[in-house]
Amino acid sequence: MATKEEDNFLRIVYLNYRVGTIALRRYFDGVHPNLTSDLSSPSNKAILASLNKPPRGQKRVLFQEQWNVLYLLPGSPVVSSADLDVTLMVCLLRNLPPTVSPPVSGFDALPQSNDSTHGAHIARIKYYKNFIVSHSKDGKLSDNDFNTIWIDLEMAIHGLGNQQDNTDAADAKSKVLDHNALREQVNFRYNIQHNLKRLNDHSNELSVQTSKIRKLELNVENIEKEVQSVKKDINVKTSKGAFKEFKDKLVYSTILDKEVLDNLISKCILTVDDREEIDSFTDQLSRNQKLLEILMHRPYNTFNIFVEAMKESEQECNTLLVADLESIVTDKILILKNVPTQDDIAGVDKQTVKLIKWYKILVHELDIDKPGILAKLSAKDLTSKNDDLVLISENRTPQEKIRTLLGEIIRKNASSTYTAFLEFLKEDSCYVEYVFKLEDTYITQFDLELLFIDFMIDRIEMWRKDDSLFIERRATNHVLSSISNYKCVSVIGSSGCGKTALVRHVALIMERNGYTIITVTDEKEIKDQYKSDRKTLYIIDDMCGNFTVNQSRIEEWKKSIKDIESVLENSKYKLILTCRLQVFQDKGFENLEIFKRCECNLSSESLTLTSDEKEKMSRMYFKEHALEALKYLGQYEFFPLLCKLYNIQKANPQFTMEMFLNDPFTFYKKDLTHMYNDCKEVIFNNKLDETHLTGKYPKLKEYINDIKEVCDIHENITGRTIKTQLELLTGTFVTNEKGVYQTIHDKLFDFLAFYFGTQEQFLCLLIENANGRFLRERFVVSNNTQSAQDLIPITADKLQMYMKRVFNDMVTSTFAERDINENRNFKKFEFRNKLFDFVKHLTNQEKSELIKTADIDFLSTMFVMKENDIEGNFDKEYTCKWLSVVISDDLLQQYIEKWFDHLTKSDQISCYIEKNRLMMNVTFRTAFRNYMTQLNVEQIASLIETGTADFLTIMFVMTEDDINDISRMGDDPYGIVIPDELLHRYIEKWFDHLTDSIHPNTHMAENRPLMNDTFCTAFRSYIKQLNTEKIAYLIQTTSDFFLSSMFVMADDDIKDSAQNRHECFGIVIPDNLLLQFIDRWFYHLTKSSNSLYFIRVSRPLMSVTFRTALHTYTTQIKKEAIAPLIQYGDCDLLNSMFVMSDDDINDNAENRNECFGVVIPDDLLQKYIEKWFDHLTKNVSPKLYVDRNRLFMNVTFRTALLSYTKQLRTETIATLIKNGTTKFINTMFVMKENDIKDNAENRNECLGIVIPVDLLQQYIERWFGDLTKSRSPKNFVNDNRSYMNVKFRTALRSYMKQLNTKTIAGIFKIGRDEFLNTLFVMTEDDIKENAENRLDNVGIVIPDDMFQQYIERWFDGLVKSSSVNNYICVKDDINDNAENRYECFGIIIPIDLLQLYIGRLIDVLTKTDSVRKCLDVNRCFMNATFGIALQSYIKQLTRGNIANFIREGSRDFVNTMFVLAEDDIKKDSENRQECFGIIIPDDLLQQYIERWFVDMTKSDSPKQYIDENRTFMNSKFQAALDLYINGINLEKIGCLNRKENIDYLNTRRDLFKENKTCEIKN
Repeated sequence: MATKEEDNFLRIVYLNYRVGTIALRRYFDGVHPNLTSDLSSPSNKAILASLNKPPRGQKRVLFQEQWNVLYLLPGSPVVSSADLDVTLMVCLLRNLPPTVSPPVSGFDALPQSNDSTHGAHIARIKYYKNFIVSHSKDGKLSDNDFNTIWIDLEMAIHGLGNQQDNTDAADAKSKVLDHNALREQVNFRYNIQHNLKRLNDHSNELSVQTSKIRKLELNVENIEKEVQSVKKDINVKTSKGAFKEFKDKLVYSTILDKEVLDNLISKCILTVDDREEIDSFTDQLSRNQKLLEILMHRPYNTFNIFVEAMKESEQECNTLLVADLESIVTDKILILKNVPTQDDIAGVDKQTVKLIKWYKILVHELDIDKPGILAKLSAKDLTSKNDDLVLISENRTPQEKIRTLLGEIIRKNASSTYTAFLEFLKEDSCYVEYVFKLEDTYITQFDLELLFIDFMIDRIEMWRKDDSLFIERRATNHVLSSISNYKCVSVIGSSGCGKTALVRHVALIMERNGYTIITVTDEKEIKDQYKSDRKTLYIIDDMCGNFTVNQSRIEEWKKSIKDIESVLENSKYKLILTCRLQVFQDKGFENLEIFKRCECNLSSESLTLTSDEKEKMSRMYFKEHALEALKYLGQYEFFPLLCKLYNIQKANPQFTMEMFLNDPFTFYKKDLTHMYNDCKEVIFNNKLDETHLTGKYPKLKEYINDIKEVCDIHENITGRTIKTQLELLTGTFVTNEKGVYQTIHDKLFDFLAFYFGTQEQFLCLLIENANGRFLRERFVVSNNTQSAQDLIPITADKLQMYMKRVFNDMVTSTFAERDINENRNFKKFEFRNKLFDFVKHLTNQEKSELIKTADIDFLSTMFVMKENDIEGNFDKEYTCKWLSVVISDDLLQQYIEKWFDHLTKSDQISCYIEKNRLMMNVTFRTAFRNYMTQLNVEQIASLIETGTADFLTIMFVMTEDDINDISRMGDDPYGIVIPDELLHRYIEKWFDHLTDSIHPNTHMAENRPLMNDTFCTAFRSYIKQLNTEKIAYLIQTTSDFFLSSMFVMADDDIKDSAQNRHECFGIVIPDNLLLQFIDRWFYHLTKSSNSLYFIRVSRPLMSVTFRTALHTYTTQIKKEAIAPLIQYGDCDLLNSMFVMSDDDINDNAENRNECFGVVIPDDLLQKYIEKWFDHLTKNVSPKLYVDRNRLFMNVTFRTALLSYTKQLRTETIATLIKNGTTKFINTMFVMKENDIKDNAENRNECLGIVIPVDLLQQYIERWFGDLTKSRSPKNFVNDNRSYMNVKFRTALRSYMKQLNTKTIAGIFKIGRDEFLNTLFVMTEDDIKENAENRLDNVGIVIPDDMFQQYIERWFDGLVKSSSVNNYICVKDDINDNAENRYECFGIIIPIDLLQLYIGRLIDVLTKTDSVRKCLDVNRCFMNATFGIALQSYIKQLTRGNIANFIREGSRDFVNTMFVLAEDDIKKDSENRQECFGIIIPDDLLQQYIERWFVDMTKSDSPKQYIDENRTFMNSKFQAALDLYINGINLEKIGCLNRKENIDYLNTRRDLFKENKTCEIKN
């Protein structure tokens, strides 16, 4: 509910926007009844042009976006006052005749209350519109302010409007307001309106540019013919040539570093860093030269944009020069190649890009010399003291000061800085308009791509500069050879051995060969920056950690491994990573097989630096000291790093060669002592974000005070002074990239960390304040003060402090288990023992504090109700299961309140409920249910307002009967009943979340109140009452899938009992909004990444009326609009939306997408075929792609397509063989034209590319390479169309026969297991030409000297693909003549590994869905010794182990492997699983029954599930089950067949009792 002050503010919003603006528009229409005519008047247009581009020194009044509103492109609708906002209407009233006289105080200030002129009324509406924006963040008005503003606005409305406006103004004071809509009005109305206008502008511009592109394409042949005749003029026609022609005039007669440079920055062509470089030159000539040099170095045509920038700046003295420049501009379309396609290229914050685009205007419009402005900037942390000195300098112009200010803001590249700048602008009414304009700025992909190029150019230039000192080494050629033969290469080695330098050198070579170099840090960037038609080399530096392995990063890579493999399947993509040797050898890397296929270990004997290479490196860096350096430093493996450090430090006056040679880090020790005494260095695990120093980082002051105390420093130190000192160290000790300070090399950081960590006075400081990952990686519990691998030893006297810090980190961590896994000390018994003891003896007060401060992850995973709930054994394990905090009864309520509060803010409700260990306890579950039952109406209302979408969806129910109290798992046992008086508000709030959801169908399917008929009725009623304005807003703003799944044409399209919940509801599209809906729907369709699915789920398509209207809409699409759809549409759109004629559209088609279509104009058919075929070459499933194409049914299309493929040049086919996807290569190439069948049942056989004779060898090489990596070689060969040809098979056999030893060794290394298993043979006789199985037609004969190597590789594959069932106990278990091949050999388990094997087997059994099958194929079970060992192992399982099996085991394991007594285990049973069993402890019987019963109710075959249960035949189990079933309210069992299951269960129980009675009688 809104407060009185908030209601005051929103009523003023309503009065101004809904009444005042309309009154002003009425007045405006009276002054300009024929607006189009007034705007067309030459004199009026001249007035507005002078406002748009004023003379130098005057302020711009009319901006380009406003000009575009007034003067639309030809063919656009006539402009009217409805298209104008308040600002634009006031501007025209002030400047176009008949002009309105201004009030005494002017139009920009609030008029006197006694001024009743029209000008005063207009000024009031304008003033209060700006007032609303500047107060929108606070959103409150006192009663006094409200009354004052209301009187002013009412006066203005009465003075400008008519009687209706007066009535509306009077009603506004008592009208019931839609608060949410009004808040949206303040925040979004302006933006939406202008974004729509801009969208139209961009669409029009796109059509124009597309038309130009088409014309250029049609003229290509003529241009090619004229190449020779225009050869002498080619330098002029290129960007560099044009610059060179005019270089002298530009350098000597212009000023380029002021307004022209401002324009280029706003166009994202140059950067503020470029400006800093240009400004570093002292004379104008040099500055001009540098600017032109940077422009010529850009890898695209910058000349055209430069000319635009010149035209838009003041060049009165150079009018003729500008005209000459413009005369040679041949094409204003700027096309970028080889750049990523993602939203946040190069880490550039989108808000920062908005500032960049407004850079020029802000430079010339802001008044930096206004009184008090510096104080405001400083208060918002937008400037530092150093900045202030620059900004108050009298030697600088206002524009130069603003450039300095904006440069600092842009460099920070942070949303928080941008927001602070907007707040600064809002505080001055003169600049409020800029807030609108900045927020309204549309950031295009093109802008981001330009900035990416700027970023990568700077980075590559830095690499080139460093590469000038690179010494070629044998590893260079090895890595180059590897990256040419493999998709992914891992360059590994110890720190400082030259990994990064070598990889960058290789990258620069690859760049010269046409590759785009992209540095990435995680798996998401690889997917986001994928662009299929670009040769790309990804570079990953220090993957998964630079000291120890980062387990969470390993997990992220594992999740995305298939996506990465998919990206690298594109032959144009390659990846090189660097990784420290100890990180790469971690067992976590074993699951990242793609990164292990090709390793280049620079620390290996074959690739480490040779003596000769070290000598060359020494001469390059140390010059005359080379021999000395080699003698003293050549012993170090990190010799390349030492060379780099010397190169950096040699110019330092304090540097001495002798000290450096004797101990290369002694020099640093000396400096470090000086540094920490003056507090010049702060260690944030080698990633110190400068915003921590200049912003409001909460712990910074605390850190500084601690350092000052330790170092006995008395001077005042701030984050900014530290930043200043770090800047002085940049280039020697540290680097600053993207605002993050790091040491120049991670090896130097190793030294820094170890040095500070082993200084007594700093050890405590680091333990208390260092980054958590730093503590986990670099500290080791040890009694020895000497530690290997740069680890910091924790002595006994510091162990308690370290342990407490580690525990505190776990408390606030979002993933406590990760903190345990990544900390090496948890592997040490001593540490685990002390931590276990520490947690065990926490007082109630300490536990209470934990509850207050802990993250939800810690609360969920680390608390238990009693000690018996603690699982695992800290003697042997290091997971969080053994480390638990027992919660006392008097803290239970506090815990529930805190955990529930976290839950309300979570987007993973089910996950956190499932994760909570306390949920295993009946007492806790009861207390938690009671807590929710006791929530009062006010608390529930607050939860509805503040709870997350997931919380509202999952945790609310309509009645207590909707809460399923028999399910122990998940969220079903809990729920908050919605009070009747809050039902409407719940629906409103939940519906708002639904409209924002990108998966509305899932959102509805998970909503628990929708299971209730009363709620469904109320929800339908709410939807029906949505007014036209609200529906229009939803059409314009909701997600694509909400649009397709929640809108319908009529009430009859809504089904009361549909299987899909969302089909039970729907928003009926009003007739007057149908065209708007279709326009928006079609827009989403063209942008969808899965257009077929989008069409399939679109409910309006069920309606004939909609399909007819849609068909009409598509037939009216102009050719200019069809061209960009073909050019930029995705493969699904091209396949499903285009047809050859209206006859191909079938209104009654079963496939919805065939009910409409866009007819391809004849002159665009060739363009469509080119684009479609291009997609085909990149498609991972070309057969499916061809099958889905609607045009393929058309003979004309197939003829044109065949003609196109026949005309492909040999060079083009060679490129396709090289770059096409694996399946395209396998299925779309044939040996001769007869292999193409026009009437084939498989459509793709109607199409084919004949392999030219001179490309057959290239095709075989590419195809064979793909075959070696295929998951199913048999299917791969069967799918190949060329394979049917004898000539192809002969050539293939010849190719395989000629494979040399090195190539075969490479196949052993990278070939898939399936390839090794099926394509290698022992002799030529094993290859059968006429075999029915195609694979048998070919084969690679294993060379004798490689037989052992093959066996080792094959066996390695066998180990990875097989389970533990291939092991045996004794040699006699091997049967050489066995029918099953695998029984002919086996691995004998050593006695001392038998326990380990059994533990692994049990682990496999707990996860399998077929325990019996797993046991039946296990060969060890045939051995009596094994059986005894297994029984012994099971008997020794702890209670914690058994509890974990009950909770985590598979359904089949829980159902078949548990018993209640030893008598239930039948040692001689024919069924193997009955020979073993886990006895359920008495105190876990209830837990077992609950788990088993839930599984039974979810089983597809409950009767079979009950029959297979072994505990069921035990009377003790029967009694416990009776009690459990009697306590169940069967009406609450939410599954239709569960009553039947209960009846069957009771029948089985009665039958058991009868059998028992008979046994007793007998």
